[in-house]
Amino acid sequence: MRIGNEKLIHKLEIQMKKFYQVIFIVMVFGIQGMQPSVAFWWFSKTTVQSVVKLGKIEGALPNTKIIKFASMIKQRGDLKKVKNIIANLKLSNSVLEDTFMRIAMAKNKLDKVEADKMFTNLRGVPGFRHNLSVICGVSREATKGALHELRIAYKAKEHGFTVVSLR
Repeated sequence: MRIGNEKLIHKLEIQMKKFYQVIFIVMVFGIQGMQPSVAFWWFSKTTVQSVVKLGKIEGALPNTKIIKFASMIKQRGDLKKVKNIIANLKLSNSVLEDTFMRIAMAKNKLDKVEADKMFTNLRGVPGFRHNLSVICGVSREATKGALHELRIAYKAKEHGFTVVSLR
């Protein structure tokens, strides 16, 4: 009788071990699919960056100015004029990055989701603002190249690499 109980206990232990393994796998894959803010709450010691919303940083320009700047860029040379106007506003680097990213969005060069992710992960990287200003221009080739560079940098950052600088 005792041998039968030991076999039953052994079977239950194996089943419990499998159950806990399944729970662990579900938790790991479930957490990977969470939004960054939820994952940050779950693992407060991880390297997940806090999400920064475009246009919501301190000192950001109002949407009316962004739309005005975007509408001013129609032909070669217009971007340089807009950059000079923006430079005279004496904005911080993060506000300048926000401004050029929002101008690119207003000109339909980037969608909101991609822009938010890029801004959150690449802000402050040397060359980021320059690439954003190139995207705002009228040259399709330059825009395509700058966008490609930003997407590569974003994906590299997403996969754990450190982006030191951009062009």
